[in-house]
Amino acid sequence: MRPLPSFDGPSLKGVCVNLSELITARKDELELSYQRLADRARKQGLELTASAINQMARRPLAEYPKPETIRALAVALGVPEGRILAAADVSLGFRRVDVETHRPDVETWLALTGDRSPEQIDALMDVVRAHLRAIDAAQTPKARVTGLDDDGENDAPQ
Repeated sequence: MRPLPSFDGPSLKGVCVNLSELITARKDELELSYQRLADRARKQGLELTASAINQMARRPLAEYPKPETIRALAVALGVPEGRILAAADVSLGFRRVDVETHRPDVETWLALTGDRSPEQIDALMDVVRAHLRAIDAAQTPKARVTGLDDDGENDAPQ
């Protein structure tokens, strides 16, 4: 038995593909029929038919698959569930930014800036930086106390 190719092989690495493209690419890489893909999911106790996989590969996605379908398809294709979700996002026309964090502040920032232009994001970052400088200035003792002037030069008596 030959080893299975990695899910992020040459056809998928760093590329945001739709669900149809993901299914087709993995099916081709694994050299498996729709039936064999469905069998892989069923061996793990998950419900997935060859017909359902074929339909997702050939028809435009109208809505997100059910969670159990996402799990089964991930097993069948040998990819993480997040990869199925990302492909579904692309299929449905959503812009997706993957960030490995569970920080609500980062998630909020991404939600607020997701549809902004690079210029708008730069302007927002300038505002954030100015605000952070003001907070830092209010919370730290004056530079003269440490012996540094405003330019970072040491002006303490020697």
